[in-house]
Amino acid sequence: MGLNPLDGIEGLEDVEELEAQEAEEAEAAEAEAEAEAEAAATEEPVEEAPQDPSWGQLIDTVDVTGDGIADVELRDADADGNVDYVEGDFDHDGIDDIKLQDTDGDRMADEVTGGENWELLSDIGDKDLDWINRNSDALDSDKDGVTNIEEHDAGIDPLDKDTDDDNLPDGWEVDQGSDPADWQSTQDADLVAWEAQTEAESEASFAASQLETEAQQAWNGAADAAYDAGYDAAADASYDAGADAGSEY
Repeated sequence: MGLNPLDGIEGLEDVEELEAQEAEEAEAAEAEAEAEAEAAATEEPVEEAPQDPSWGQLIDTVDVTGDGIADVELRDADADGNVDYVEGDFDHDGIDDIKLQDTDGDRMADEVTGGENWELLSDIGDKDLDWINRNSDALDSDKDGVTNIEEHDAGIDPLDKDTDDDNLPDGWEVDQGSDPADWQSTQDADLVAWEAQTEAESEASFAASQLETEAQQAWNGAADAAYDAGYDAAADASYDAGADAGSEY
């Protein structure tokens, strides 16, 4: 049986048709990909809900009351290794006394609650989170010259530079020896001790003088009694003698 010359032509047409179909499918896929890309470019990005900064990694703590209990937490909210969130409850009443957050990464607190308490944590005015005093052992929050721990141990307020409101700073009273927790105590401790010693010596001297006076009075009383007794005895004897002499006549 001989070959039909049309068979080759028909096969060629089939190949060309298949290639055309594949090209159309490729163009359609490319067009679809471009459309998806354009759509994705025009879509507004979905913002993720911000993480609660109080869940950030705890970097350090600060004890501002000197009682050995951490009152302030320093956290890294965005995992960059720096403190960018500060939260503190000094009196442990469940209400934050200070809350600071750096939201733009410039190391400065730009969201602030209780900013008036910043000076209890730092010696500088700007709320630069890199300048928080973290050394609780040396921290003097009220800047009165006495550390928070020393004030707590002495029973005075580490957050008030004049605990007894006598217009004399706690540190000054501690240095000169008066009691910073007693508004009536304003004198130097040495002077108070000298006055107490002088008063005690004066009272002792007065008591000794009183005893000496009483002893002298007792002696005088005894002497008077002895004299009176002797005088009475002599008078009686003289009287008796006179009476006896008279009876002889």
